[in-house]
Parts: sequence; structure tokens; C-alpha cells
Amino acid sequence: MLFNKIKDSDFENIKNIQKNTEYNGSEWSKIYLKAWGFFDWDTMEIAYKNDMIFIRFIPHLDADFFKQFKHIYLPPICEIEKVKEGIDLAMNQAKLDGETFGMIGVPQEYIDAYGDPTFSFFESEDQREYLYLTQDLCEFRGKKYHSKRNHISVFDKLYPNYVFRPYDNKDRCCVEKLLSKWESTQDDEYMQEDESDEKYAIERSLDMAFDDGVHAYVLEIDGKVVGFTLGEITPSNVGIVHIEKADIEYNGIYSKLVNLYAKEVLKDTRLINRQEDMGDEGLRQSKLSYKPCGYAFKYFLKNI
Repeated sequence: MLFNKIKDSDFENIKNIQKNTEYNGSEWSKIYLKAWGFFDWDTMEIAYKNDMIFIRFIPHLDADFFKQFKHIYLPPICEIEKVKEGIDLAMNQAKLDGETFGMIGVPQEYIDAYGDPTFSFFESEDQREYLYLTQDLCEFRGKKYHSKRNHISVFDKLYPNYVFRPYDNKDRCCVEKLLSKWESTQDDEYMQEDESDEKYAIERSLDMAFDDGVHAYVLEIDGKVVGFTLGEITPSNVGIVHIEKADIEYNGIYSKLVNLYAKEVLKDTRLINRQEDMGDEGLRQSKLSYKPCGYAFKYFLKNI
């Protein structure tokens, strides 16, 4: 396969294939690929073969595990019937290049479609993504959402004049102030291990806030930005929430923000993907509180 530096124009080709799939993960989304430093957009490469798309990158982590790979592949972008062919082509390419094969973020349906594996694989539990029925987050109906409705009721009574609207360039300074305030509430472990990566990702995401398929919104109270959400709607019609930050001094604000974004932006999607918890127990409990309907399980593949 011939790999070349990936370009923004390649996303149109990704879209044309992904729209014919029911892929629920975030691996092929523009924000995922361009914003997170681990995937290093500047070294990312793309190749086309037999109506499939292959993406690989040079991993930039100090962890010893990743030092064995020159490149790591993403799951091939293809219809499910081509999964085995796609994974085999990626493995063969790594072999031809004299590299150890590694593929990250491989969904359960790819493992099932492949059949008897010719590789080793293990689940990345901290990377599994939480999936929700769109109607659930738009309506918060039923006993299981009783507490969320209470949160929203309190919010509406306390702040009846709130405004939820699309993000504008003039909002950037206010959003960055909100993010700085949010960071100040985080523990030392976050500041030492995750703060720089997330800050970089958010800055890159804000640069793409007006790209096709990306939807950024702010929540205002009395003219002050107190909440911000940025997400994408994928070609396979899944709403992905990439960034969601709010000022917790405002009672019920997160439940309100989740509900507003679902109703205003994601109401016509098949599912809503609120991404992974990264092993953070607080984040895990928060995602569970919105009652996921399932998960996009993730696996890492490598040579046997």
C-alpha cells in the first residue's frame, strides 16, 4: 500500500465510506484524529486500497509498551464484509515494512467479523466508549432519569433567562476562561498527568469549531458563558460529544447542558457517543448516571 501524509481533503473520502457503515466509535472523526496529541496529526499517514481506507501514525507516549511500534494503525475504514481483508492488509504492510504490527481502537464487531484471529488482542477497558439512545438524552423520561429531571427543574427555576446558542469566534476568550476555572477544580493527579494533553486537545478543537460536521455551543446566564459543548455528527449518523465543560457553581448545569445539546444538535442521530472514561472513577460514575444503552468496546491488536 502507498501511504501519504493525510490531508483535510481526505475526510471527504472517509465520509463516503463511513456513511455506508454503522460504525459507532470515534476513531475516524476529525476532532479525534486532529486534536489529540497522541495521534500526532503531523505524522499521520493514509492509504487507499480496494474501497478501504487505512490510517497509521507514529505514537508519542513515554510508555514502554508503545516503544515497540514504529507505526500504529487505526481500524480500517470499510464495510463490515471487508474487515478481515482490511486487517490482513494492514498486518502484511507492517510485515513488509519490517515493523511490529499494532492496531488501536478496534471495535467488537471487527473482532467478531474477522473470525479465527491470526493476532493477539486485548480489551482496552478504559477506552471503551459509552453509547446512549438519543431519545433518552433528549427527553430524560422514566424512573431512571428522575434525578436528572430534578437537576433540570432546579436549574430552570434558578436561571430562567439562560441562553443556549451556537459558539461564535467572539466567545473564545470566555470559553477559555471557563476551561481555566474548570481546571482549577481538578485534583493534582489530573494536573500532573492529563492537563497538558487535554488543554492541547481543546485548543485544537476550538480551531475546528466551524468545520463541517462539528457543532459547538455555549450556555450563557446573564451574559456570562457558564457551559460549553463541542461535538460531531459522524457520516454513520452518531453524535459524538468531545468536550463538555461547565461551571459547577450553577446548580444542575451538567444535566441541563447534556439535555440541551442532545435536543438542539443531536436529536436526529442514531446514537450518542459520550466517549470513554479513561479509567477515572468520577468520570465513570458520571457517564453511568446517564444510563448508557451499551458500549463501543475497544481492542488493541498486535502480532502473535
